[in-house]
Amino acid sequence: AAIVVAAATGFEDDRRKETSDALYDGGLDWPIKAAGLAIASVLIATTAADPMREPWFFAAAFSLTFILTNAVNFLDNTDGVAASLAGGILLCLGLGTASPGWVPAAGFAALGFLPWNWPKSRLFLGDGGAYALGLSCSFASVHAMREDPLLLLAVAVPLVDFSQVVIARIALAVPPWVGDRRHLTHILHNIGVPKVAVAPIFATIAVALALFAMQAINSR
Repeated sequence: AAIVVAAATGFEDDRRKETSDALYDGGLDWPIKAAGLAIASVLIATTAADPMREPWFFAAAFSLTFILTNAVNFLDNTDGVAASLAGGILLCLGLGTASPGWVPAAGFAALGFLPWNWPKSRLFLGDGGAYALGLSCSFASVHAMREDPLLLLAVAVPLVDFSQVVIARIALAVPPWVGDRRHLTHILHNIGVPKVAVAPIFATIAVALALFAMQAINSR
């Protein structure tokens, strides 16, 4: 239900952008998108904690879900990055933790989409697809956090990118939801990394951090 709500919110945003005037960005107003993601985040958080019995963990799960879903969408700005990153995260957490079987299946689905989005783009995720992958990663991360907080290293890449972008925008008095070219993907490209290499680099780092976390937990 959470994924349906988030994907539907993103799809409507994409639909309005596609049919809007060329001089007008269109899309849903940000409060409406925030409300849709907040509802989805509540649904995800309730799968991990009872808000009455564990209010603090519920609040943490809600916050992580809301931020991580946006973070994955933020990184859908370079061919293959969101799909490969989400695929790696979902496979690592899905196969390495006690997640239900649909989590690694979602990871394989993300990687199955990848040949149409990288290295040459023929299809795009859009907000609908990015939100769906972000919610899937959020579900896996929230339940992994229940097992061991160290497993959150698996989602460190999107969280770091989200944090530095939002902080920079606030410091520059720019609304956090207004897009720009300050993401880590853009930074890599600006320093000379070929655009086609950005997605593999991000996915490799995410998988390496996830495997490191699992190895550290198993060696305790």
